[in-house]
Amino acid sequence: MPPKLTPEVVADPDLLSEAVDGVIRSDPCGRRRQREIVSLQRQLRGLVSDEAWAEFLQLDALATARFADLSVVIAAWAFEQVWNSASFESDHENTEIDG
Repeated sequence: MPPKLTPEVVADPDLLSEAVDGVIRSDPCGRRRQREIVSLQRQLRGLVSDEAWAEFLQLDALATARFADLSVVIAAWAFEQVWNSASFESDHENTEIDG
């Protein structure tokens, strides 16, 4: 189970990355997709040269790193949206608005 998102976790890129990884690893759909990806990679490996395979692995590593980086950015953004909204609502809970 991934750790809960707290301001401390969100503020630490390594902890936030670990939390996002935990969510991804625990998601059944994500695990199913990973199995599909591995199956297709095995098929592709049998069809291409060593040089083409090496290029594909570099491309795959870069795409995976981009996805990982963006996942952390999106998680931080979403947390901040909820945190700021909750803080605003809490700060203005008893405020009357004259209309």
